[in-house]
Amino acid sequence: MEKEAEVVIIGAGIAGLTTAYYLAQLGKKDVVVLEKREIGCMASGTNAALVSAVSPAYGTGPESDSMIKMGLFANDEYERFHNQWGYDLEFERCGSLVLTETEELFEKRKSYVDLRHKQGVTSIRLIHRDELFELEPNLAPDLYGAEFRPFAGHIMVMYFMCALGDKLRESGIRIYEYTPAIAIKTEGGRVKSVVTPQGEIKAKYVVNAAGIAAPSIGEMVGIKIPIDPNREQMLVTEEMPRIISHPLLSASYFTDLDRTGGVNETKAFACNPQKKGNILLVGVNDFVGEDRRISLRAFYAVPELASRYIPMLKTQNVHIIRGYANFYVHTPDSMPIMGKVDGLEGFIIVGGLCDIGMTLGAGVGKCIAELIYYGESSIPIQYFSLSRFN
Repeated sequence: MEKEAEVVIIGAGIAGLTTAYYLAQLGKKDVVVLEKREIGCMASGTNAALVSAVSPAYGTGPESDSMIKMGLFANDEYERFHNQWGYDLEFERCGSLVLTETEELFEKRKSYVDLRHKQGVTSIRLIHRDELFELEPNLAPDLYGAEFRPFAGHIMVMYFMCALGDKLRESGIRIYEYTPAIAIKTEGGRVKSVVTPQGEIKAKYVVNAAGIAAPSIGEMVGIKIPIDPNREQMLVTEEMPRIISHPLLSASYFTDLDRTGGVNETKAFACNPQKKGNILLVGVNDFVGEDRRISLRAFYAVPELASRYIPMLKTQNVHIIRGYANFYVHTPDSMPIMGKVDGLEGFIIVGGLCDIGMTLGAGVGKCIAELIYYGESSIPIQYFSLSRFN
């Protein structure tokens, strides 16, 4: 274990590893990444695998401009990585569809699309029923229309995370798995070092990219970071000939809230067709602390939701072969927490990416790397400062 590094990054998920990658691209390779488990073992390696550049969760203010720029940059980078790294990352820029069940939902999407056009995302558009069924003839016939994002796509996230780790090691970045940060020492209002079971590393910059563990890392320096783990439960079908071609999301995904037993729970449909013919089905998100078990409810609710939008899943008796759950980190305003921390020089946070971590991932890493290297990022990130919660 090194005794000193210019940058110590805590967390080997998408935010931490892309920060290290872009630091290396800028020529700064005196970087150590600490991971208490394995690369991509949490949300970054087990998620819905969507890279859509824009999200229904984005707001309407200047912060959404920055999120779109990060998302569009990330989308282009994933395609470049797929084409240039020599790995099949199963990236496809196939387009995605946000399905609107009713005319009312369709009309509500118009203002969203108009805003994105003003922000430069001119290819996003609304399509009516006839064009929707030309793109996806096996959808439920009562759907009214959709929002079509031709630039969106998907990637095999675990392949990508492993490939990213390989590229970092090749560039000289040191990654230590099964090496948690157990303390952070400070002196004179700035970070001094990170303590691990294998030894202490002096650092000029410490980047908290620890995902759901970010609050506990913040506590080491007396900082409260307001994020909560949100469990997303996913099921995977057997391999089969493709019956859908695009990642799908229901327009009600971010608004269909149900309080069951005092727990906030979303029950809205999303799915992602994989290259090998499996379909990844998403339908139940809930706040249950750090419980990674699949609930029995998910095995009922997810297929029920999926067959409502894709009836062939039921009529052809498609089998579910496995399920899994992992956490996203949610903030009170559903926006990331990024940037320097007031009063503690050298301490940087990048987290709270909610359920758009892969969508923003490479863009987030680029911004934090630039912040360290230049003192500011090319995409404005002041909207995402931790100080907004104080």
